[in-house]
Amino acid sequence: MSKIPVNKKNVVLCIIVALLLCIAQITGNTLLILGCIGIYVIMVARCCIQDFTLPILLFFLPWSPIIRTDPESVSFYTLTLVMVCLISVIKKRFAFRKYQIKAGIILLFLTLLSKLLDASGLTFAYVAFLMMIVFFPVVKEEVYKNKYDFYQAAVFFALGVIIASICALSFAQYPNIGRFIRVDAYLTIIRRSGFYGDANFYSAQVLAALAGVLSLIIREEGQGRRLFLGVLILLLAYCGLLSGSKSFVLVVVVVVVIWIVAILKMRGRAGLKIVLILTMAMLVAYIATSALFGGLIQVLLTRFSGANDLESFTTGRISLWETYLTAVFSDIKVFFLGKGYVSSLVGELASHSTPIQILYQLGVLGTPVLCYWVVCFYRRAYRVERRRRMFDLKILIVSVGCFLPWMAIDVLFFDEFFLLQWYVLLALNRQSGPVTRIETRTEVSYGRENEK
Repeated sequence: MSKIPVNKKNVVLCIIVALLLCIAQITGNTLLILGCIGIYVIMVARCCIQDFTLPILLFFLPWSPIIRTDPESVSFYTLTLVMVCLISVIKKRFAFRKYQIKAGIILLFLTLLSKLLDASGLTFAYVAFLMMIVFFPVVKEEVYKNKYDFYQAAVFFALGVIIASICALSFAQYPNIGRFIRVDAYLTIIRRSGFYGDANFYSAQVLAALAGVLSLIIREEGQGRRLFLGVLILLLAYCGLLSGSKSFVLVVVVVVVIWIVAILKMRGRAGLKIVLILTMAMLVAYIATSALFGGLIQVLLTRFSGANDLESFTTGRISLWETYLTAVFSDIKVFFLGKGYVSSLVGELASHSTPIQILYQLGVLGTPVLCYWVVCFYRRAYRVERRRRMFDLKILIVSVGCFLPWMAIDVLFFDEFFLLQWYVLLALNRQSGPVTRIETRTEVSYGRENEK
């Protein structure tokens, strides 16, 4: 159960800054936009110094497309993520674990070699990615400071998703901010994607927030908190259905099945089990019969009914994945070294699969290095979980909600690739119980190795 009170001051400040940013984008006043972005940057820097970074970054993740001066410029969200890394590294006195350095050096060598062979240049995205590989594990150390817990992170995330979705729905008619809002409409189908421009990426964020809230409603004890989480679940379901995404429905089904199993496996507490399952049944019944959700469900039924085979069911992804895999295995350079983390398409479409995109960008030599980095990123928390001798299904709920959508979208070039891993790490730590330091840390500080 969460014992750390929600930081209401930061919640209110996040909402105010986000709404001011919307107003600034509606007016189209560049100075006003820059002023709002400046407030956002200062707030993130302050929270990073206070070890309260993740909840703030999660709240503003759905807003990241409008944290810029125009649709073609670099998002200040990515820039602040790099800033957070630099602040954290300075706070930690340039202390790195060995795996950060090793993975960064190997990926740097492989990608530069690939770029040299293709004569492709350096980009900000490439530099930022390598910086994140080396610096980001230092940022996530704040989860051990006990300044916030998974409840706060999930609530900040859910509120950010919900408010961004409502604002995008309400302000789409204004031309200046409408440049950031994409609405796909064809035949009787209307798909919305918040400020994100892609319905599947948008629905993936909703799924991550929804999975976090669902895992919490099992764990939390207070009736007030459970009621609040139930309201968030209903609102997130509405936001997700706005996307008209088939993958959203499929992942929700998987998550809810695991959620029910987790409830049934709870020891004792028969009354709570009955209440939770009945509440979920009533929620599903309301969504299925309510006029509010009726049009959204009809869109999904139309999309599902139009799928005659696996190819149409996946909206052409099977052929797309085959095309990318063919591009990897038919080119010896791409097979071994990949494309070197460049914005490169096979044909005119992205791969729509994070694992395939990783293989395409890093090759068979770089992919294991990135996998090694991910394993090391979670290793410490996993050891805590393993000592419990029983895997917590609540963690599986969060993991499935965050990572299963990645099978159908490629997030390697997006901030979610790092942030959602941090989000799951926090769930792994906080859902399992108190965080303890259980391993001997080997750090590299100022070029020297210190055993602590």
